[in-house]
Amino acid sequence: MQLITSEAEFAAILEMDRAIVFLDFAWSGQAGISAAAAEEWERTSHLWRLDCLVFKVRPDDLPAAAEWMGRAGKDLAGEGGYGSLVWLSRGTILDYEPYALGAGLRDISRRTRAAFKGVSGASARWPLWDRELDG
Repeated sequence: MQLITSEAEFAAILEMDRAIVFLDFAWSGQAGISAAAAEEWERTSHLWRLDCLVFKVRPDDLPAAAEWMGRAGKDLAGEGGYGSLVWLSRGTILDYEPYALGAGLRDISRRTRAAFKGVSGASARWPLWDRELDG
């Protein structure tokens, strides 16, 4: 997962056709464990033939992300710090999992396929993505 550290990077994610955002909180041990699960899913996502990018966002360190969470809806505004996944298409929330570890790899893959069904891929538009790996 690529850690998003600037408001410009976060704004770029909100413009992508397909993106999964992992909400991480440094103060939360559960978020750290969920991050490991999300990273494992990302490493194996090619096995599921899922074309999307996964980003790690720390709302406590990125005011734009914290503000977005507050505007996004009650689920995100009340985020408990367990390490959540948010499936996005052009800033629209397609799905939300409050506890990535609890969801499991198969469920994350199933939900990714369902969330992005019919959404065109746009990974080539991500300016920080390594073009050699985008193939």
